[in-house]
Amino acid sequence: MISQENKKTMSDVLAIFASEKKLCKKNDTISAINKLIEDRNLPLSENNLTVLENLCRKLDVARRLCNAYDNNWKKPTNESPVSQATLLASALCLARFGKINKDSQPEQLFKWLNAAFNAVKISEESSPKNEGLTERVRIFLETYLDELLDA
Repeated sequence: MISQENKKTMSDVLAIFASEKKLCKKNDTISAINKLIEDRNLPLSENNLTVLENLCRKLDVARRLCNAYDNNWKKPTNESPVSQATLLASALCLARFGKINKDSQPEQLFKWLNAAFNAVKISEESSPKNEGLTERVRIFLETYLDELLDA
């Protein structure tokens, strides 16, 4: 069960991200994450699985997330880093789809949660002062992980 504080954290991140999605182009990182947010209550599609896997690779291996990539997410087409809100929204998406998908693909869950924590770490490093939103997302992820381990 998600606490009121965690619901507020999700709401705050998604509200900030919503203002940024106006800036998105057809094939950029913001539009990919926005699609994940739109589909968050649906079963995991093949396309969304690919996006989540690519997010993991960029957050875990490259340790950064750029504004746009080629069709295979191999090379950045816009090397500017994404905003803090986009990083935090990606963290929430990874956690959300991990939860939805945990019974059918439990091996993905901890991989995606690790990437979510990495997104928070990158967010902290890029802009440590954001009225505590990054810390609230970290607490959200830690609470979620505790619930999974207690289940």
